[in-house]
Amino acid sequence: MQNIKKSNCFQILFLAAISLYSALYLELFYESSHETSHLLNLLQGYSLTEIGSFVRFFLFFFFLFVSFFLLSKILSKPELSNGIFRFRYVIGFLLFFILFICQINGSSISYWANIFNFQDNTGLLFGESRSIRSDEWEVFTPFSLSQSATDYSAVSDLIRAASTDVTMVYAQPSWSIATLFRPFLWGYLFFGSSFGLSFFWCARLFALFFSSFECARIYTNDNRMLSLTVAILITFAPIVQWWFAVNGTAELFIFGQLLVICLWQCLRRGNHSVVFATLIPWLSGCFLFIMYPAWQVPLFYVFAAMGIGLFVLSKKPDTMPQKKHPKHNNKALIGFFSSLVIVIAAVALSISSSWETIQIVSNTAYPGERFETGGGLATQLFNYGSSVYSAISSVGVEPNVCEQAAFYSLAPLGIVLSVLVLLKKRDPLLVALLLVQAFFLVYGLFGLPAVLSKLTLMSNVPTSRLIMAIGFIDIVVLARALALIKKIDLSKTVLISSVALSCCIGLVLCELAPSIDLGKTKGFLVAASFIFAFIAIYQFLQNKKGNGYPLLVFSIAIVGISGFCVNPTQQGSSFLNEIPEIKQIQIINEQEQGIWVGDRAIEGQACILAGAPSINSINVYPNNELWQLIDPSGENKDIYNRYAHITINLKDEGPAEFTLKYADAFTVTLTIADLKKLGVNYLFTAKDYSDLMQTDSQMTLISQIGNYRYYKL
Repeated sequence: MQNIKKSNCFQILFLAAISLYSALYLELFYESSHETSHLLNLLQGYSLTEIGSFVRFFLFFFFLFVSFFLLSKILSKPELSNGIFRFRYVIGFLLFFILFICQINGSSISYWANIFNFQDNTGLLFGESRSIRSDEWEVFTPFSLSQSATDYSAVSDLIRAASTDVTMVYAQPSWSIATLFRPFLWGYLFFGSSFGLSFFWCARLFALFFSSFECARIYTNDNRMLSLTVAILITFAPIVQWWFAVNGTAELFIFGQLLVICLWQCLRRGNHSVVFATLIPWLSGCFLFIMYPAWQVPLFYVFAAMGIGLFVLSKKPDTMPQKKHPKHNNKALIGFFSSLVIVIAAVALSISSSWETIQIVSNTAYPGERFETGGGLATQLFNYGSSVYSAISSVGVEPNVCEQAAFYSLAPLGIVLSVLVLLKKRDPLLVALLLVQAFFLVYGLFGLPAVLSKLTLMSNVPTSRLIMAIGFIDIVVLARALALIKKIDLSKTVLISSVALSCCIGLVLCELAPSIDLGKTKGFLVAASFIFAFIAIYQFLQNKKGNGYPLLVFSIAIVGISGFCVNPTQQGSSFLNEIPEIKQIQIINEQEQGIWVGDRAIEGQACILAGAPSINSINVYPNNELWQLIDPSGENKDIYNRYAHITINLKDEGPAEFTLKYADAFTVTLTIADLKKLGVNYLFTAKDYSDLMQTDSQMTLISQIGNYRYYKL
């Protein structure tokens, strides 16, 4: 009885402490999104200047403590927790359906209101639009929304104001074979732009969470609490949330983990594995069509290692609790090979139809063909400690918070515990993953010879992109080791000491790593997170039943809340059509269609949002034939033969001038006559060209809204 009271008292203290931490995080995030810093100043030693900060902090604490306490009571009752588990997909679907009907998404498109000083409601419900995610709100999402104006054609005439293949580069929703392998784009095709955007965001979030949970159940021996912890650590990881909308980040883990799940089900189900065997080729095609080798290659190694490890495990009796002894299954083989033939044919047809685009991209000056040999990883290995605070502040982060984002993995804890397990028990899954991890670390820290880099395909992987796979492995081996370590004969003193030492090493290295600037508060927050991690793992190891509730609360508080704060909660996208500057483009173009150009790429993107073709919307691949009309000698081809954000400047006379600004941006300074050579009919600009109109009658001002002017050539 006394032990039970002590346990309950400890649990309440733990919940209170971690609720205080989470309340502090939420208040700091609130102040950051409202451009204030009252509580942060107080933590830095200044006096409190606004009582509202303290009130909100208390309300956050009360809500979180009650929520965590109720969660502990629910999970402590088997009938309730088992019921939630049994109906998890029904609950998940209902939550998804509610969000979908309400058109909820995580896009930062509300930032367009800042561009045009739009003061009306933008549908932003929570958080803040992230200007740093311009590849999402400025590029990817406008491309997707513009597809409705082309009836979701595989070739868009809006982007670049030329026939542009949208099935490969920045893959967009289209009625094409490639879209068969991009199920999260289907929402656009069947429900339209606003609902399609919601489907794209919400379906991927739920799919990532459930695929992570189900995959974790395999390597944690069906420890559901531990699997739930893993699902949160993966789904809401800073590196996943900051990159959620682009480069197929979520899809990499969804399809990769589903492949592992299907393989495991085939190994254990025997005659009942036809569906899973048939899905494997399609899921492989989905993984292939993500088309971002920098992340695909290392994660392919990871999931292949998991598959090999599980295959070896399936040959060992009584290794996994889920293990069964399947009989030889001809139906599964028939299903697999039939599906494989169809998928290969579909992939070949899709690639052949886009082969010209693929060739153009591979021959560009940027991005062209990468060739990396590794090295330089040391400074990035322990960014995870402060990465979870990137939603609060991006000050001091170089080059930016997205590039520095990582999985909160508690490294080197996972490797240390895995070694302890392997000293007592040979586990094929741990061995396979640790071998891949060792290979990544050698490549990342020391580099590989050029020949070996090319043979292993690692030549496609910049060192900075390796962090995602390394962090993912750290989480998987940590969960696997925790699931196995309680079953081996190991001194508790050695075990707890190893956990404590690993946490201390991780804390020191995370404090030393380059990170955000939150002053003294940052050190306190990072230290607190490691203390909570140690307590949660200690409780897990001490509990004979393997109770993972403290670990679950830890994952919600440290990663779940921070990940939720990264992207805004946005409702719909219809406000874009109400922005006067964009609406006017649509009105003019409906009256007399033509080709548009803007001052910068962002004005070009505004044009395609209005359904008007623009030559300087983001050029996802170069339109060399167009630029050669004003550069017939081709002397500037190295400048415009690239993926590019294009700025347009007008001058009175002289030849066109091309200036490279960045690897993905250049400026063209040209005359009105040059614009007419390019086939431009309208200019959308924030500049006043009255003086130029007096010397050149080819341009007429036809409208003005705010600071923006609309000229007709």
